Amino acid sequence: MHANTAFGNSILQPSELEAIYLRLKQLLDPIRQERFQRSDYLGAIGVLLLVFLSMFPVVIPFIFFLDADVALRASNGIAILMLFLTGLSMVILGGILVGLTMALGG
Repeated sequence: MHANTAFGNSILQPSELEAIYLRLKQLLDPIRQERFQRSDYLGAIGVLLLVFLSMFPVVIPFIFFLDADVALRASNGIAILMLFLTGLSMVILGGILVGLTMALGG
């Protein structure tokens, strides 16, 4: 048995493999030239601020309380309050949207 490649007989000829390689390389070249745009950096800063501002209130008790147990309980209370307010705001927004939909005949 004669093998053309390490995996046995090849369906494609070397010239066909070379043509496929060149086409794939041609498709990948524009991808390598992509650079970050200003909007990418602004989006990253926005996500950073969103995460920081949503987590900072939970960290505040550890700054002001010397006792770690008290700080932990206060931090948990703040986190639960934030979750409750987020859920409440979603319920209110959903109610407004349903009310508007019904008012418009939906």
